Amino acid sequence: MNLLKKKKTKTKIDFDLDNPFKNKESKIRYFLLCVIHQLTNETVGKFSKFHYIYVKREIEMNALIIKSMKRSINYYFKLEFIISLLALNFILYVDNTVICKLIIKYGIFTICTPYMHVAGRMTEAWVTLATSDGYAIGALVLAHSLKIQKTTKKLHCMITTGVSQQLRDELAATFDSINLVNILDSNDTANLHLIGRPDLGVTFTKIHCWRLTQYTKCIFLDADCLVIQNADELFDHDELSAVADIGWPDCFNSGVFVYKPSEQTYLDILNFALEHGSFDGGDQGLLNQFFKGWRDKPPAFRLPFIYNMTSGAIYTYAAAFKKYGAQVKIVHFLGPVKPWQQSSDSVHYSEHLDYWWSLFKSRLTSNLIPGVSFDQSSPPTDEERMRAWEVGHPDYLGADAYNNIQKAIDHALK
Repeated sequence: MNLLKKKKTKTKIDFDLDNPFKNKESKIRYFLLCVIHQLTNETVGKFSKFHYIYVKREIEMNALIIKSMKRSINYYFKLEFIISLLALNFILYVDNTVICKLIIKYGIFTICTPYMHVAGRMTEAWVTLATSDGYAIGALVLAHSLKIQKTTKKLHCMITTGVSQQLRDELAATFDSINLVNILDSNDTANLHLIGRPDLGVTFTKIHCWRLTQYTKCIFLDADCLVIQNADELFDHDELSAVADIGWPDCFNSGVFVYKPSEQTYLDILNFALEHGSFDGGDQGLLNQFFKGWRDKPPAFRLPFIYNMTSGAIYTYAAAFKKYGAQVKIVHFLGPVKPWQQSSDSVHYSEHLDYWWSLFKSRLTSNLIPGVSFDQSSPPTDEERMRAWEVGHPDYLGADAYNNIQKAIDHALK
């Protein structure tokens, strides 16, 4: 008896973009294509962590899609079941970095496992913004501080064109997702109205955080913040929860706040900004005007000071810090001089600044690409110092310290 060896046949990957629903296989490919396209191009942008990974490996996008589709078609589950899962849960799977990565790595059948359903609910994120290389350095240290404290949430960084490519790559490798936001985006007609309102530039950039609708809830942290204890419990609070500003406690400080992403909220804030502006020329004034009832809301919306403690003003509440300092979870380096603009042994030394620099030296220095420069020593301008005084954040430990002010007065009286 002749035993004929069965000839192996390759799976034919035939996908018609003009008629994506012509058969069951094509339906799967169509939905998978949407997931990957959203992940790498539209949703998190070309600077996303996953985009960074596949570019470094020099993998063609088409090859990625075909590889995953072959696995999807050949393994484990009936096509009807997979199609129904995709159709019913398409919104859940698109925009979810964890799920998209696993789909691409192991095939689309992985969405049927219990782990994937858990991953589908992991849609909360810490969000920050980097507008320059200096703030990108701050964002990187912030991300590492969150990881050290074992956060279970995603890390997302918005960046502008002011961040160099080297640091974009570093951010992409550190954060779960990053996306590029542009103050004047010709593709968004609403942005063009800002041409006549340059004072709203930073405000506009920051309110982009409401457009991150791939997440169900977020906490925004300024890039000059540092997390020194796990603070994931903040996600139990609702929008808009924040810490009172030390300069005017009836207002909240916009360096740390809980919010719920929404395209409609973003548009409402943008329209409000165009019509009313900001009483302080920045995002804090705008957001306090927009969420004007914050002062009178229930206590749950007023976060404890330990979630946004001003590092540079500790001397103004030294006794309280001595008693409650061990409870502090998030430190905010308010003021014109940021940690990356000074050395760890400068006159601005504090235990928080020392910790910031220890993270920088242990987590970043060896990874930073040579050639990236950021200002470690340039002092703030007179205008920046005046602005800091006006908003209640003078550099108490540096140029605005009592001894320095007294010297200036004595010199002027001579």
